[in-house]
Amino acid sequence: MMKKDLDAQIKKNGTIGDNFICLPDPEDIYKWWYVIWNLDMKPYKGGFYMGYITCPDDYPAKAPKINLITPNGRFRTHDKQDGICLSISHYHPESWNPAWKVNQIVIGLQTFWQGGEYTYGSVEQHDYGRDIPLEERSLGFAIDSAKDVREHPKFKEIFEPYAEAMGINKEQDVAEWAGYRERQAKRDEEKRIAAEKKRVAEEERKAREAAEQEKRKAEQAKLAIKEYFKMIKERDLLKYVGQPGHAKKAMNRLQA
Repeated sequence: MMKKDLDAQIKKNGTIGDNFICLPDPEDIYKWWYVIWNLDMKPYKGGFYMGYITCPDDYPAKAPKINLITPNGRFRTHDKQDGICLSISHYHPESWNPAWKVNQIVIGLQTFWQGGEYTYGSVEQHDYGRDIPLEERSLGFAIDSAKDVREHPKFKEIFEPYAEAMGINKEQDVAEWAGYRERQAKRDEEKRIAAEKKRVAEEERKAREAAEQEKRKAEQAKLAIKEYFKMIKERDLLKYVGQPGHAKKAMNRLQA
């Protein structure tokens, strides 16, 4: 039914009328993959975000689990994340309505996403480095998202026939991206300069340590020579200096 609806939209308009696509995994009918795009909020404009919905064996009697896998700055995506806590997810069985369809779950996720409320599974500033604000980082995620989604094996397996209708192959016209790229180029240059300074400082440190080591070796050699002459003086061997044969015989006599 979902595929028929998509095909009808594309045949009529040449594009998908909704701002998402949701289809079942060919290998698991209880797992549905989705891609969301055309979000209105500034950090996510132009982005494409992929995730999946895992239905329990007794679905629709029980609520599904919702996961997002494309970095986005709004929800966590790591493997250990046990889904996103929403009233339409498995975290709240008391509010689940068995009449809700999978595509309605995706719509509900979008609504909550753009509402900005915090929930379990939401990203926090400390989830990433503090070098740039989270909203700025989210812009970077949006810029990279289309490529990330296109290269995912499940996109190629499930959504490739709909790529043109989704517009995921087109260059996105987002005004905020130009400013981000300029700022990112500046940050990259600052990182490059900092890395170069660190490299030079490390080389200077190693050079100093090598020089100090050579100095210690030279001082140890001088000390050894000084101790040697002290020893031969104490043993009355100075008169044999420059006469190896006599010195050796004298040393042998002393040792004997």
